[in-house]
Amino acid sequence: MKALAAEIAVPYTTLKTSVAGGRLSPKIEDAIASLARFDREHDSWVDDAVPEARRRSCTVEGYAGRDTAEEFRHHLDGIWRGGSVTFRSTLREFNAVDPHMVRHEFTDLGQSTAAGTAMQFFLAVHFEPFFHKSGMIFGFRKATVTLEISCVNGARAVHRLGSPVPVQIGNAVLSGDKMAQRLRWQIERDDPEPAILSGEYATRDAPIVTIEDYDDGTVLMSRVEVNLYDRATCASQDTAEPSPNKQALIEQIFSKQLADTQATNGWVALTRQENVIARYER
Repeated sequence: MKALAAEIAVPYTTLKTSVAGGRLSPKIEDAIASLARFDREHDSWVDDAVPEARRRSCTVEGYAGRDTAEEFRHHLDGIWRGGSVTFRSTLREFNAVDPHMVRHEFTDLGQSTAAGTAMQFFLAVHFEPFFHKSGMIFGFRKATVTLEISCVNGARAVHRLGSPVPVQIGNAVLSGDKMAQRLRWQIERDDPEPAILSGEYATRDAPIVTIEDYDDGTVLMSRVEVNLYDRATCASQDTAEPSPNKQALIEQIFSKQLADTQATNGWVALTRQENVIARYER
């Protein structure tokens, strides 16, 4: 949406507010129609045969008008290419050590991407604290998100959120590297110790990564990892810095619970998700 706002010379906050309210001004409609080369009087944009009140009260499933998202995409396909080739990302596999503890989604939000166009992906990660029988509440202060791109055509990342400038997501900071096919981000609480990651951390307003030169069958493997040997990773939710004994207990609990998944250097993959980019023709 930020990219669209820039292209049509409308402030991002104005466009975002208009979309959230379900009503675009004539100026914004004209600008979008000019950019996308469609006639905003076409039935697929607004079906005048359907009263406004009925349009706003209907569900997607019960709507009989011609101005549906699918009809509008079909109309644009006819304008832009006649026949169209698009790509979409599909989930092939997901597993987690404990989905109640950490889970994540790496997704294109179900959007079709035209052939030859960069593909945008978004990230959502959810963390829950541990509750120990001793009464302690603890979890991870920071975690790493990795993405491996496997493609015979040489697909690569061209834009990465958090690189070179870290960005704020909720109460944490996201920072990334400049790798093109083996990418890495760190999510870390933006608070004094010993605050832990808790709740959802998502990149909704901007994609976490944009990928070019993908092809049918391109594989995207994303992971959320932590390092149990890093004293700055595991933390208590107490208001004070945990004592050495408590810190050692926290690390012992994590190490015992996650022993089967540890690598030799202490890294643990808490979640893994595999996506495949597929080609569609119409």
